[in-house]
Amino acid sequence: MGVRYSEDAKNSFISGNYTNYRYFILALSYAIRWLKINYFDNVIINSLLYSAGLIYFCYEFSRYVGISLKYIAFFCIAVAFQGFMADLSSFTMAYWNYGISWIAMGGALYFLRTSKNFWGLSAAIILSVITLTSYQVAAQLLILAAGCAYLYAVLFKPKDSLFLELTWRPVFVYVVSCAIFLVMKKCIGPEWGRPVHFSALIHNIKPYFTDIFYQFFNGKYSSIFPMHERFLYFSSILAISLYLIYMLISKRNYCYFFALLSLAACLAFAENPFNLPFDLFWPSPRSLTCNSFLYPVLLIFVVQKIFSYHEQFQKPAFYLGAVFFVTVC
Repeated sequence: MGVRYSEDAKNSFISGNYTNYRYFILALSYAIRWLKINYFDNVIINSLLYSAGLIYFCYEFSRYVGISLKYIAFFCIAVAFQGFMADLSSFTMAYWNYGISWIAMGGALYFLRTSKNFWGLSAAIILSVITLTSYQVAAQLLILAAGCAYLYAVLFKPKDSLFLELTWRPVFVYVVSCAIFLVMKKCIGPEWGRPVHFSALIHNIKPYFTDIFYQFFNGKYSSIFPMHERFLYFSSILAISLYLIYMLISKRNYCYFFALLSLAACLAFAENPFNLPFDLFWPSPRSLTCNSFLYPVLLIFVVQKIFSYHEQFQKPAFYLGAVFFVTVC
């Protein structure tokens, strides 16, 4: 089964990778076309790459954060059916970009989880650079993985929740890979497609953070982010925030304060900081894809905490939740 794209459309897409700084995809596309392999028209292969990459990343993200694999089915379904991810999935011609990005990010988390030495860190940086030169938004998932891992530790194993130990490596990988990406952009080009300057960064701070609020209450994304999802996910954010504040006041333990900071950082980075420095502030739904991973994880935390004293009900609850998302979303 295939979809026939015109040669002009294919060439436009390939050259568009250059103007969007997706250098890895650009080089790979030229190499594959030189081998006379027409990957554009094969929707099945592209869809399998996209789906397999997404499932693999969800698995590695779950492992890194510490979530039990018995929740993986719910997590994958909730991510795939979340509105921002559904909007991303509508761009079938870019499945190649997305699939490679998910696989590279999953690999980065694998090396961060299994290898504590220099080589593991280096491999994670290389894979993060591949992600940034394939689909930039996906690289922010490193920050979400770090924040969610610390949140999970504080919620379920507060005695083992060492802030720097759980967060510094993915944050370091993200910062270094972003620096390498900016050097590549400076050396390879092109110039930014939209005007970039410091005053725009300052001007966009307010709409950037109010857009988090608008996701739930303004109706701005209501066509792809239905009411039941907004209710469940916002309730999860609120419940975790109130629980951490209560524990901070009652236990007076600094780990709950850092957990609140981690939650705030996750919400901020899921909003896509790449939108900040441009004159035209345009938080398109597909640029907010990281929220599709963050919100289901927070919901899992809440349900797991509620049923922590009755674990036999956890698995049925998530199976019912998975069926709910498939049938209603």
